[in-house]
Amino acid sequence: MRTFTRRTQARLAFVFSLLFLAVAGAAVTAFWTSDSLYEYATVDQSLRGQADLVRAIVAQSTSDSTIPVLPPGNPRGVGMDSYVVNSSGRILSHDQADFETGPVIAWAMQSGFPAHALIANVRINGSEIRILTRVITIPDGSKGGLVVARPIQELQNRLNRIAILLVSGVLVVQLIVSLLAWRLAGLALVPIREISVAARDIGERDLHQRLAFDIPPDDELGELVTTFNAMLGRLESYLETQQRFTADAAHELRAPLAIMRSQVEVTMRQPRTAAEYRKSHRALLVEIQRLSRTADQLLLLARADAGELRVAGGPCDVPDLVEETVGRWRTVADAKPVELVAVAPSSGVIRADRDLLGRLLDNLIDNALRHTPAGGRVTLAAKSARNGWTLTVTDTGPGIPAGARKHVFERFYRVDSARERGPHGAGLGLSLCWAIVQLHRGSIEIADPGEPGGTQVVVRLPSSGA
Repeated sequence: MRTFTRRTQARLAFVFSLLFLAVAGAAVTAFWTSDSLYEYATVDQSLRGQADLVRAIVAQSTSDSTIPVLPPGNPRGVGMDSYVVNSSGRILSHDQADFETGPVIAWAMQSGFPAHALIANVRINGSEIRILTRVITIPDGSKGGLVVARPIQELQNRLNRIAILLVSGVLVVQLIVSLLAWRLAGLALVPIREISVAARDIGERDLHQRLAFDIPPDDELGELVTTFNAMLGRLESYLETQQRFTADAAHELRAPLAIMRSQVEVTMRQPRTAAEYRKSHRALLVEIQRLSRTADQLLLLARADAGELRVAGGPCDVPDLVEETVGRWRTVADAKPVELVAVAPSSGVIRADRDLLGRLLDNLIDNALRHTPAGGRVTLAAKSARNGWTLTVTDTGPGIPAGARKHVFERFYRVDSARERGPHGAGLGLSLCWAIVQLHRGSIEIADPGEPGGTQVVVRLPSSGA
């Protein structure tokens, strides 16, 4: 039962039925109330008409003994009992009573005779009676009372029958409406069931498939189909990226491992001298460093993807960071030789993670130095912008084709033979730079350096990017 009530079709049918019950109940209540008020108003009008007739008859009498017998009804023929009593409760005149007189007079004397008509329902001997009482002047000039009574048991029985009929009709119609609501809710949910079946049939190997339903895109269900297809597209792209990333990572790790294995096997084939062992170990050390660098970059990217890489938002002196980075790479640049230049203002501070910005600049400088031929030039420039800082690394290497610039920040992406990664690169440096910039809410792009060519990487960071 609990599972049934949690179904959307059941909830929709229940809501529709509840709304109908509320509207129908209000309509039936309003109808019965208005009919009841009308019937009672008609009864009260007849009582007041009879009271006016009795007062006119009493006004024409000269003494108590001359009060004639009162008429048994009003001019419209509605049967009522009328009484004229003095202040002590003695009946001076009355018509032919249709019910017991004593209880009526007793109630009238107990309630009093107001100056204006008082009308109320009184149950006497199991029957409902509508009674009007008011003060009247009897022929001797003293004050007496006028009592006009009319049985309304038939009226109440009729109102009760009408109420039963109305409630029964509402319940029958409510049952029909509930069934129709259940059916309509089921028809409205048919496309959703079809979407669920189609989505269930799409597996990991079928992410290229899309839901195809003839539903207007501005419809709620059409919007659901469009959103689901867009999600499938993102999943397909993500899966392809992960598969390509896994394959490229395996390729990058396999190459140094193969070199290390070959080096060890060759070294162990026969006894070697100390100098030969040192040479072999130096070759192994190069590959180990390459593996360590690749593993470190992969770990950092994985932490960034998982949202576990946090940014320390302390103040960072930009000119000092630029000079420190250039000084750290000066020896490598001089060994090629490549001219390494720093261009920065005398002062300036940005709120950022100094360690991550240092890694960002190291990757950019390393990438520029590896692809700049001997005698070339690499420039690291920092410039204060309107809402932050712009860091630029420019080299005089072969450059990157315009069509490949939007892909260079993808992991393990290969451009061409002119700038393909060498023995010290795994194609992760620019991907790591992009992740660091995103953590600082900045942007990074490959710009056109102009003449004489080369590559220019532009990093824009807000003043409070951390």
